[in-house]
Amino acid sequence: MLKSEWLEREKQAIGEDKRYKAVMQVVESCLQDTSNLLELDDIKSIKDCFNEMKKYAKEHQENGFYYFDEDERKDFVFKYLNIEKQEVSSEFINLSDFL
Repeated sequence: MLKSEWLEREKQAIGEDKRYKAVMQVVESCLQDTSNLLELDDIKSIKDCFNEMKKYAKEHQENGFYYFDEDERKDFVFKYLNIEKQEVSSEFINLSDFL
């Protein structure tokens, strides 16, 4: 399923549930720099991703607590969706190099 179709389907599936909307924001952030032609596995879902994150947190908790920092959230989503993390270059071109 194409990225845009998958995202639209998932937005409709999660409705207004804040737990799933938080995961959706991370997924959208991860996918923003990917091709629009990216094919996502239609078996994967935001709800299942949330449940997998919850399971992971429970298995790795300390004193009854686990926190995913921003990089961990993104890495988890990339792994869950089985896509490669896109490296975004933030280098600027110095025009004086061409003079």
